[in-house]
Amino acid sequence: VVDLPEEQKADALINRGVAKGRLGDIDEAIADTKEVIRLQQDKKAAWYNLGCFEAQLGDASKTVAALKQWQKLEPAAKRKKLDDDPDFERIRTETTFVAFRDSLPE
Repeated sequence: VVDLPEEQKADALINRGVAKGRLGDIDEAIADTKEVIRLQQDKKAAWYNLGCFEAQLGDASKTVAALKQWQKLEPAAKRKKLDDDPDFERIRTETTFVAFRDSLPE
């Protein structure tokens, strides 16, 4: 993604990262998402997506680290969003993830 204003580049990278994630290329999805965060640290969708991708790899601590950043940007975050998202299935019972999830309002 070249020669776009920063906001458009970030949005394009988010979309590309999601597409790569859906195709099973999680490492590339993470790379695109981290590039979005480098460009715009306040992009809440990027932090949430990073948490989803890390969860798909089974890394609960990296998932929670990303979701904590998302929560800072999305103070109205609810545990239902995590409960309804199949990306977290692999780590749903991990202590670190459960503690974070339980810290969110219902």
